[in-house]
Amino acid sequence: MTKSLLSLWCALLVPFALSGCLPGGVPIQVEFEEAPGVYPDNPVVFKGKKIGTVKEVKVGSSIRVHAEVDEKELAGISSESYGKPGTFEGSVSLEIHVLKPSAPPLQAEATIKGVASDLEELGLKAGDTAKDALDKATDKMKDLLK
Repeated sequence: MTKSLLSLWCALLVPFALSGCLPGGVPIQVEFEEAPGVYPDNPVVFKGKKIGTVKEVKVGSSIRVHAEVDEKELAGISSESYGKPGTFEGSVSLEIHVLKPSAPPLQAEATIKGVASDLEELGLKAGDTAKDALDKATDKMKDLLK
């Protein structure tokens, strides 16, 4: 009788495990133009703490990093966050940084922007206002050079 009960449990649990329905990480995505050194199994880090793992890196017109993060940690990450390659315990990691803490929490399956360099990060933090000002200044310079 014990073997048949064990067989029944296995028959019920294996399909759930294979479909990803058992408790585990919450999926998120980070979209990069470049993601140097980010590979599956790299840790996902938030505020210096490992909160998940990179599961897959898909390369197409952009690079989409699929990761799973601890559900408890997701509440501390706002929907206005970004990802950046970093280091954690001596290996490459995917760091998550919050741009606007007052934004709603990041949801499962959400996609956030990824930056690969300090310059990209600075541009992202400066926001559209700085970009607009730079675009206007560039246009004026082009006009002056004509």
